Amino acid sequence: MDIEFSSKLQKLLQENKIAECIEIAEDELIQQPKTDFRKIIGRDDLLKQVKKLNKWTGKFFKSANKKIYVKSVCTEMIRMDINPDNWYLDIFAYDNYGGDSNFDWLGEWQHENPDKESFTIKGFEDIQEVFKNFKEDNKSKDETLSISAKLCEILVILRLFELFEATHNLALEKEKKWIRIPLIVKADGNELIYRLKTE
Repeated sequence: MDIEFSSKLQKLLQENKIAECIEIAEDELIQQPKTDFRKIIGRDDLLKQVKKLNKWTGKFFKSANKKIYVKSVCTEMIRMDINPDNWYLDIFAYDNYGGDSNFDWLGEWQHENPDKESFTIKGFEDIQEVFKNFKEDNKSKDETLSISAKLCEILVILRLFELFEATHNLALEKEKKWIRIPLIVKADGNELIYRLKTE
């Protein structure tokens, strides 16, 4: 996808307009020739993991806070096109917050999950299979199919952002401490970044 399209979505994400981003990306995918990547359209399956993600995030925050004074957290999804068999999240803590203008500081984390306990993303197994076939059949040279794959990837990431937004809202209701610090959500190999608003 072109830079202009990604910039448009990123601007909306900064305004906390995830639903609008999803609608734009889905409309763009529908305009492409029909492929199995369209299976992502209308899918909010990840929301079934809200309680589990809330528990995982809270557990990490509690653990990290024993080691450092946590001022921000970043969670990153594995690159989905390279590893279609297992989509999961890693999580990192920082003793600072480097701001929103440039996220290069995210590579300088001070604490990672000591148990290497990643969070497995469930609900899109059929879409993982589509990416697996795309990779195994070496179809990345097909420009039309590659555009659909990229749009599907964007939609998976946006649905991940949606999951974190719902998880954050649940944590807010339960008055969890981790909602008081910036939480950044991203995916390896993709430029979209979502920062959850602090309490």
